[in-house]
Amino acid sequence: MQPGGLAPHLTNLKYIVKLSFFNGWMPRNPFALYKYPPPQAERFHLEEDEIQRMMTTKLRHKCQDRTRDMFIFSCFTGICYADLKTLAWKQLEQDTHGDWWVTGNRCKTDTRYVVKLLPAALSILERYRDGTDYVFSFMPHLNTVDRSLKRIAALCGIEKKLTFHVGRHTYA
Repeated sequence: MQPGGLAPHLTNLKYIVKLSFFNGWMPRNPFALYKYPPPQAERFHLEEDEIQRMMTTKLRHKCQDRTRDMFIFSCFTGICYADLKTLAWKQLEQDTHGDWWVTGNRCKTDTRYVVKLLPAALSILERYRDGTDYVFSFMPHLNTVDRSLKRIAALCGIEKKLTFHVGRHTYA
């Protein structure tokens, strides 16, 4: 097992042993003072030159272009996959200064977000105006997107292990 996958199993085992001890089925609790801190996964983000390479590299397939566009949009907005999947055109608003904003509630936490759209994100949006209700109406499954991102990263000469969530870390 991977160290991160071991933590929930140890938590369950500690709980069962604790119940056994309190019910008198075990003379002592061997896990009483045991703590297993799950390892912290290393967080990746893209550097400016890597984003630039990703934006300018010619890709082989149209589906890779779409995946890259969704990922780059996430890098410039911080919007996660689940929220991007439900992102509707009606969530885009222009203020009195002419700046564009995207607003919504996070699917995971129901927390409100308001993000100013930078020129790179706006240029991506312009390519996907197709009359549908959702901005990215063609969203493949997250596993498919992550596999495609790994191939795109290799084509762009990026050695980091890319997942869609890296876009949020890049934005942060």
